[in-house]
Amino acid sequence: MGKTIEYPSRLISNSGGAGRMEALGEPISVPKNHIFIFPGVVPEHCYVLKSGRVITFEYTSDGAERVYMVHEPSAVFLEGNMIAREAVYAYFRATLPCELIRVTRDALCNAISKDPAFAFEVIKFIDYKFNAAMEIIRQTRCFNVEWNICNLFLVFANRYGVPYDGKLLIAEKVSQQMISNMLGINRITAVRIIQRLKAQRLIEQINGQYCIRGKEQLQKHMDSLAGPVVNLMK
Repeated sequence: MGKTIEYPSRLISNSGGAGRMEALGEPISVPKNHIFIFPGVVPEHCYVLKSGRVITFEYTSDGAERVYMVHEPSAVFLEGNMIAREAVYAYFRATLPCELIRVTRDALCNAISKDPAFAFEVIKFIDYKFNAAMEIIRQTRCFNVEWNICNLFLVFANRYGVPYDGKLLIAEKVSQQMISNMLGINRITAVRIIQRLKAQRLIEQINGQYCIRGKEQLQKHMDSLAGPVVNLMK
């Protein structure tokens, strides 16, 4: 059996060089719903997220949010656009109160020019986010909506899961609207599929939090939905 491939996740954290970057900037605090930047604007700063959560999103033609990335503590964001002096394509918004380090372009570029190892870490993290974006596109095009919802539950379980009564409790508030926004689907569709997964005893809810009854069972269900596509990729 081949080695399991760990694909990049849309939940971004633990960026290379984040610790070094913290020393380059100044600490700031922002409230929930703070907008860091709007589409079409070239960022003057990048940020290291110390606590809280920041999403990258855009509005669809019908006014719904389409979430692309979720930045979590130790993530760095807006560094690529800042360095290249390119406008961003989406909104960046705090979904929780956040503590951050704000870094200027001059400070980051000077540090990169003096330390090739640090420059390499910054490049690796930018590349990771690019690959994560490409993986999201691949999953959306190659697999159906139910597969993508199951996969998102596994992503949440890997990041937030804690053992609970022989199961895996996702110790984070995950709403049906959040799932819909992250996958770009209608909420009614998400609700219908989640109910079907519950009926198949693959997931359940405990005190409002989702719980995966077994990761292997959920993965097997995903494989059955994917059919020969998965076999070709393993």
